[in-house]
Order: sequence, then C-alpha cells, then structure tokens
Amino acid sequence: MWYAANLIFSFEAVDKSATSDIVLEENIILLCANSENEANDKAILFGSRSNAKISYLDPVETRISFVGVRKIIAISNLDLDNKLPPGDGSEITYEILRFKSKEDVDSYLDGKNIAAQFWDAEH
Repeated sequence: MWYAANLIFSFEAVDKSATSDIVLEENIILLCANSENEANDKAILFGSRSNAKISYLDPVETRISFVGVRKIIAISNLDLDNKLPPGDGSEITYEILRFKSKEDVDSYLDGKNIAAQFWDAEH
C-alpha cells in the first residue's frame, strides 16, 4: 500500500543570538509499506537521514534537524481498492483549514497571508 508521510524539520540558527524565531519545514514523502506502522518507521528513517545538515536561511547559518512525523495518510487511488500505485487523480494528502469569512478564503486563494485555524481530524 502507498502512504504519504509528513516529515517536520526545524531550522535553528547555529549562532543562537541571531534569531529567536522557530522555523519549521514540512516535507511530504511517498512511501510503500504493508501497514501504517511500517510506513511510520520508514518515515522516521528517511527523516533521520537529514539530521544536522547546514544551510543558510536569510543569510543566517542554520542547522536542519528532523523533528518528527506529523501524520501518515494512506493514499486513495481512483481504483478504490488501492492496489495500483499512485497516479493521475490519486489523493496524496489533504489539509483542513477553518477561516473566519468568505473574504479570508478568497484572500487565501490569492496567495495572501491570512489567519486560519489548522485542523487535523486525527488529533
């Protein structure tokens, strides 16, 4: 079965006095596994391989660290029994957001920064 795993990484300034912001990146990877538990184990393995890399974020030297797996989602294919690998039309992942108004939704669709409540049905 195919799964999408949401991996969370933190970007921390090497010089701790450089910034106080917490910056996270969420990467979504594709996994083939026999169960959700196996997919989670594979996700942790992939994420752990990315620990301690150095990059530059707005020119601050940062250390990238794997924080954890936010969620694992079984991919839904058009064939409904999910025996085929993901392809055109497969639902890979989803997010549910709650907005205060229709205007906020329109602004969000236009790519503007809008306050929204993130809601995850699993938590």
